[in-house]
Amino acid sequence: MTADFIKEVLRKKHQPPWEWIFATEVRTTSGDSRSSNGGNEGLRIIDAYAMNMYPSNGFRRIACEIKVTRSDFQREMAEPTKRSRALFLSDEFYFVLPKSVYARIDVQRDAYFECGIMTVDDKGKIETVHYPNSAMYQNRRERGNKGAWPMPTWFVASLLRRVRDEGRRDV
Repeated sequence: MTADFIKEVLRKKHQPPWEWIFATEVRTTSGDSRSSNGGNEGLRIIDAYAMNMYPSNGFRRIACEIKVTRSDFQREMAEPTKRSRALFLSDEFYFVLPKSVYARIDVQRDAYFECGIMTVDDKGKIETVHYPNSAMYQNRRERGNKGAWPMPTWFVASLLRRVRDEGRRDV
């Protein structure tokens, strides 16, 4: 299973297009070409990002990190600061894994505190097997999903560029 296959499954999940903005490979900064050198500095890319466009749904923002191999997931678990920007720019953060990979991993405790996990099977069926349940997310839910960072201008510009570049004219 490829990351591109999972991205298309996620795109289909976040429908209809007038209710959700969905983009892949969203940079967490705009105009900054420095690559990441570890930690929270430098360029980070969110594999898939969805934002609901209605206040009745709390303008819900979801960030997804796609991992297609067990070793890739384990590397991510070893460096939690890699996902810190995505965590703060979203109301919910999920790892999205092939179902076959999820069956073979031993998820570290920190992933269960701050991250959710979705699995995708070979037919494109997506299932949320764990919802984020950290105190940070619980507080956000209690306040109606208004706890994520306000979207900084540089992130809004990056998100809109990706939407434009992906050819989405329906938003």
